[in-house]
Amino acid sequence: MIGIVLLAVVGIWALGRFDASSRKDAAPQPSRSSPPAATASPAPTASGVEPSVTLETALPPFGGVALDYMTPGSALTSRDLPAVFDAWTVVVRRDDGSLGHHGAVVTYPVPAAPRENRNLVPVGPVDGVATAGQIVWPLGKQHARVRGDLPVTVLAQIAAATRVVDGRPQVAPPSRFKVISRSPSRMPLVHELRYYEGALGLTYTGLGRGGGFEDALYAGTVTLMGNVNEAPAVASTVGGGNGTVAWEPSPGLVAYVGWSGAALSRSTEATALRLAQSSRILSARQWLALKPQLIDQPNDLASP
Repeated sequence: MIGIVLLAVVGIWALGRFDASSRKDAAPQPSRSSPPAATASPAPTASGVEPSVTLETALPPFGGVALDYMTPGSALTSRDLPAVFDAWTVVVRRDDGSLGHHGAVVTYPVPAAPRENRNLVPVGPVDGVATAGQIVWPLGKQHARVRGDLPVTVLAQIAAATRVVDGRPQVAPPSRFKVISRSPSRMPLVHELRYYEGALGLTYTGLGRGGGFEDALYAGTVTLMGNVNEAPAVASTVGGGNGTVAWEPSPGLVAYVGWSGAALSRSTEATALRLAQSSRILSARQWLALKPQLIDQPNDLASP
């Protein structure tokens, strides 16, 4: 228990240090390119544990995703404290972009590209290695990756505009692009509700912050769906189970409805979209009132 407490305290310090450098670095940028930095909430947002020993106090508070006309069987907070010490991401999108569409995710650090891949593209003063939808290039003493559905020339521009501040990636977005969020790649917290009924089999919802989810969307195949409360939604296999329909209730906050049991198809995607469209976002206090079970485990929702 002492080790978890110490890790949480150091994690809060790491997040706070990065937020401070983000605000300083983003000051000259137009406000539309740099969302306001999140401030810590003194109240617990999920786990029911004292806020002084949880990661929640270093993140903007959020609740969960509830499905109308269905009763959840269980509520779960999955907490991944080590995520703040691993790779971090910057989500960049074109002005007409949305979750998993017309954008890119910069991740740092990542492994170097395989030696047998010699498709080199210039990234500022260095060469990067390009493969389908991504570029890996040396940055600082390690490597970074930019992955998205944009032309390789634009990905190279975003890569060239990336620098490292206090060990975290920072991007000065090109014209017609904006930074949506800066966060750990893995979601430090995931709030999940599980429903044991419905045509899809086991149905569940999730809510969390972490650029790795969108990065995995670009690494796989997505289907553009309709809107959920005016936010464009996408269907994919990211998030576990047979499939998910995901959207952003607010910039950088990913919500999804997933299922396990029925095979991924146009029909199951449409059913999940209807559930998402009938859902509502719970406040942090409403989430806490559900008395979610707290589990410390890696939040490997995505496998880029």
